[in-house]
Amino acid sequence: HDGCLEMRAAHLARLFERACPRPSALHGTGADMLVATHNTMDGLRLDGLLPLYPRLQSAHGASVGVLCVQENKPGHADAVAKALGGWHRATSDACAPRLATVYDTRLIRHVATRVLQLPRLAYVPLWQRL
Repeated sequence: HDGCLEMRAAHLARLFERACPRPSALHGTGADMLVATHNTMDGLRLDGLLPLYPRLQSAHGASVGVLCVQENKPGHADAVAKALGGWHRATSDACAPRLATVYDTRLIRHVATRVLQLPRLAYVPLWQRL
């Protein structure tokens, strides 16, 4: 639900702000940016989520500089980029099209998109499997 998503985002933002002091300078601009990841669950409720992305930016007074989109489907990351504003673009690696990255071209210069295959962990604690 939208309210639940907003509460989680607000809670994560408070935790992040405690752990990471502001402001963060990027390329000498002094611009703050948000870095996030979002599992869109195959975009089942993407239409309802799209209006939340710009609200996230305005609530924190910073652009979403980088957003990892998990369970991406064709066109979904582009829709997220469009919702975030005209400066945002989406990219993905043909080897893993279900993972996409949305970034703010004012803050990030895209050089290449690559997905690295990591080895499976031999053991994953129960709290990470939930």
